[in-house]
Amino acid sequence: MKLKYFVFIIIFIFTITTTACSKDKYVYPSKINIKNTNKRVKAFLNICEDKNGVYLYNDNNKNLYLFLNGSTNMSEDKSICFRDIKIIIEDNILSIYFNEEYSSYYKHKELYSKLLYKFNPPEKIDTIKIFKNSKEIHFDSVIN
Repeated sequence: MKLKYFVFIIIFIFTITTTACSKDKYVYPSKINIKNTNKRVKAFLNICEDKNGVYLYNDNNKNLYLFLNGSTNMSEDKSICFRDIKIIIEDNILSIYFNEEYSSYYKHKELYSKLLYKFNPPEKIDTIKIFKNSKEIHFDSVIN
């Protein structure tokens, strides 16, 4: 019985130590309803809405907006959908990950083909990287 408690305490201490010492930090973006944005964000979206792509907007209030636009279809039978958005900070590098998929399921496609996220990164960021389907890409536009 004492051995079980001892093993439990060792595993518990190890778990706390490894989680507390981890250099990775997650940023949890908020999904924003495009209709409920302020005038400045709407002006940014108007610039980007005619072309599919990945856009970043800095509102100068310590907020960043990530706009993923796949709503302008190249094909009538498939639409672009975005999933699994994840933001990680490691060594002053903010990395944004997402998956882009093609779907022929059109019901509610607007829920996945035109997404706006708002997040507040820490101040000590040197670089912002973006990854689509695990491959590094570039932003189509970055607007301040």
